[in-house]
Amino acid sequence: MKNPDQNKAVKEIIRQQLESNLSLKFKVTSRSMEPLIRVDDQVVVTRLNPAELVSGEIIMFEKGSIFCCHRFITREIFCGITYYVTKGDRLFGFDLPFPTDKILGKVESIERKQRVIDLTNQDTQLLSRILGFVFRVHWKIYKSGKVIKNITFKKKYQPITHFVLKLLFFPFSIISKLASQYAASRNSTIRAE
Repeated sequence: MKNPDQNKAVKEIIRQQLESNLSLKFKVTSRSMEPLIRVDDQVVVTRLNPAELVSGEIIMFEKGSIFCCHRFITREIFCGITYYVTKGDRLFGFDLPFPTDKILGKVESIERKQRVIDLTNQDTQLLSRILGFVFRVHWKIYKSGKVIKNITFKKKYQPITHFVLKLLFFPFSIISKLASQYAASRNSTIRAE
């Protein structure tokens, strides 16, 4: 939605529904969380207390004029304000950190055709925590790499720096894809209708 007033109204309705302990379904239109969450899947979002967030869980948050579902990685405190760091499983980089008021809810399950992928069962939660740990390490390297790049490398060395950083991050993207594929294939049930 491009209209800020409409977006604000929709966000407020979503917050009210989630605060009433209702779950909401949203259709996915992005490939940023593939292979776990695919285009045309529906995600079921429930209320969330941001203080109870565990690294690796998938949350829905406001990102500009859209609503986005990405994996929560860590909290960062800047000037006394808590910001949340998230990342799409398929993406190389991280989302810009955002404050608590942008968080809408937590993704509890994924519905794909006749299958339901339950993100609350033990196997999926273990995989989410592993991915959360891997991405937290990735985040620390990413932050360190940016500092090193800004301090030590001159403009003419930036392509080399970029290449080295990509090499450092490559194992993280492979681990992420393998874990997401495993979760998508292993932790699903056939819905009886």
